[in-house]
Amino acid sequence: MTSTSLLSLSELIKEEDPEVYKLIKEEECFQIDLLNLHPADNIMPKSCQEVLRGILTNKYSEGYPGARYYGGTDIIDKIEMTCINRVKKLFRLEDKESPFGNWNLNVQGYSGSTVKMAICMGSIEVNDHIMTFFNREECKTVIEKFYHVSYYSLNSSKEYFDMDDIITKFRIFRPKIIFIPSHVLPKAINFEEFRIICDEFKTLLVVDISETAVFYVYSLYGQDYSRYNPFRYADVIYSNTQSSLGGPKGGILMVNSSRDPNLFNKINSALFPGLQGGPHNHQICALAVQLQNMLVSDFSTYSKKIIENARVLAQTLLDNDIPLLFKGTDNHMVIIDCNDKNNNIPYIILHKSLNWCGINHGTLYLNENDAYIRFGSYVFTARGGDCETMRTISNLIARCIEECQNLTVDVEYEQDIMTKIIDNYNLRQIKDKICAIMKNLEFPDQI
Repeated sequence: MTSTSLLSLSELIKEEDPEVYKLIKEEECFQIDLLNLHPADNIMPKSCQEVLRGILTNKYSEGYPGARYYGGTDIIDKIEMTCINRVKKLFRLEDKESPFGNWNLNVQGYSGSTVKMAICMGSIEVNDHIMTFFNREECKTVIEKFYHVSYYSLNSSKEYFDMDDIITKFRIFRPKIIFIPSHVLPKAINFEEFRIICDEFKTLLVVDISETAVFYVYSLYGQDYSRYNPFRYADVIYSNTQSSLGGPKGGILMVNSSRDPNLFNKINSALFPGLQGGPHNHQICALAVQLQNMLVSDFSTYSKKIIENARVLAQTLLDNDIPLLFKGTDNHMVIIDCNDKNNNIPYIILHKSLNWCGINHGTLYLNENDAYIRFGSYVFTARGGDCETMRTISNLIARCIEECQNLTVDVEYEQDIMTKIIDNYNLRQIKDKICAIMKNLEFPDQI
C-alpha cells in the first residue's frame, strides 16, 4: 500500500476505489465531449474544487456566526462571514445608505429550492396563497402541499409575462407572495412594474436570480438598468450558487430589511433550524473563493462574452428560419419555439435527437402540453468557446432540427423514435462533428 501522502487525489481514488474512479473518469470524458448548452449549468473553477475536497467538510457547526450550538467554530464563523461580505460586495449591498437599502444575507442554503421553501415558511402561514410562474414540476413539490398556488405564464404573443392575467389573479386571490423566475425570459424584467402591483396588494415580491445573477452584477441590461434591477424593488432575492455564479451547489438568501426589519430573522429561522441542519462549510468556503474570483478577475468581459455567444446562437438559428421565443436574447438564454404555427418542430423528437447528438439543453413548459427547448451559453463560454465556433454549432443545431422535421415516427413509441434517430445518417454526422468540436475546447481537470 502506497503512503497516501505521496499520492495525488486521482491516484488515491484509483488505488482505494477503482470502481468509483472508473465511473468518475467516464463522466469526465462524457462532459468533455458534450456540448452543454443547458442554461442552468456552469463549470466550477478548480480552486473551488480544491476547497470542496478539503477538511472543512469534517466540521459540524449548527447555528449562525457568533451563535453556534457549541464551541470550536471561530474559524468557521470567519469563513462564513467572509462569504457573506463578498456577496454583499459583489452586488453592491455593503453600504446601508445605498439606494438598494439594508440587505441581510444567509449563505447556508443547501440549494435554491430549499431557500425558496424557507421563504414561504418564514413569511406566510400554511394555506396562504402564493403566485409563481407555471412549472410542470412545481406542481409536484411540497409547496403545493402547504400553500394555495396560482400560476401565471406569458402573454398571447409570448413576448413577456401576461401582466393583465397577473393583475386579475391578484384581485381574485390576493397572494401573499409572488415569485419572479430567472429561467423564462431571455430579456430584462421590469421589476418596477411588479413593485407597484405588490405595494397595492401588500404582497411580498420575491425574485429568483439563479440564472441571471451575473447580469445584475455587471449591469448588462442597458441604459434603463435601474428599473430592471431587482435589488431596487424586491423584498427578497434568492439564488442557487452553481448556475450564473459558477460556484458549488448551494443557495443564497438576501432580504431587504429596509422594507420589513423582522422578515430576515423569520426566514432565517425557517431555513435553520426549520428546514436544514448544520451548514455545509466546504460549500460555503468554495463559494467564497468563487466570489473572490468574480471580484478580482476580468469577469465583466467574460460575462459580455456569454451574451455575445448567446446572440450568435439566436441569430444563426433565426437565419435558418428556426422560430425563437422573444426573437433573440439579451442574456445567456435562447428558447426554440416548438409550437410555432408556421413550423413543425416535434418537441419529443428534437429533445431526444439533441441528447443523442451530444447537445445538452433545458426545457420550458408554458402549460401542461406546450414544451420549448432552452439553450444557454455559460458552459460553452467557460470552456473558451468563441462566436465563430458558436456559429458553426448553431448551424449544426439547425440541421438537427431540419432532420427532426423530416423524420416519420410514431411518437407514442420511444423505441421507434430512437431507432429512427440512430439510423439517420445526417444525425450521426452531426453527432460526430459536435464531438470533434468539443474535444478542441478547453476543460478544467476534475480529479
